[in-house]
Amino acid sequence: MGIETIALGALAMSAISAGVNAYQGNKQARQQRRAADQAEQQARRADEQSRQAMRKQNAQQADVGSILAQNQSEMLSGGSTLLTGAQGVEQDKLNLGKGNTLG
Repeated sequence: MGIETIALGALAMSAISAGVNAYQGNKQARQQRRAADQAEQQARRADEQSRQAMRKQNAQQADVGSILAQNQSEMLSGGSTLLTGAQGVEQDKLNLGKGNTLG
């Protein structure tokens, strides 16, 4: 009976050892997955921050000073419109047909 008890004890110990190893393996795999997920989240955050910094750097703003200067120089020259320019339209170009009593 002593040898059988020893054999059963050894078998039980190996089963327990296998169970402990499997548990530790699962625990380690979960920790690795968690670490990989955290690294991925950090990478996404860093990517978003770099995109925001790039957008901020590339933001285009209106050059208000040059627009104002351009408008002031046009006002000094008598002004202009997009259609006629500063000289306006000649009177003979305004008459589309016969003259009438209205104008």
